[in-house]
Amino acid sequence: MQQYLLVMGSITHAIRGRDILRAKGFQVYMERTPNQMDRLGCSYSLRVTGDGDKARQILEQAGVKPKQILSSN
Repeated sequence: MQQYLLVMGSITHAIRGRDILRAKGFQVYMERTPNQMDRLGCSYSLRVTGDGDKARQILEQAGVKPKQILSSN
């Protein structure tokens, strides 16, 4: 199954996003954004298994917008 890395702006947004997506049935893990991917400073990412577009839509509707979405497979 496809995995995506959703780069979040802060640990607070990452925690909120993780909880929102888990409540919707997504398999999601929070992790530090790798240094080479984070040009805007220190941030956290959500590793999501499944439909990355749907995960992004759910987060944006909840007011938690990812800075960047990367395919990790």
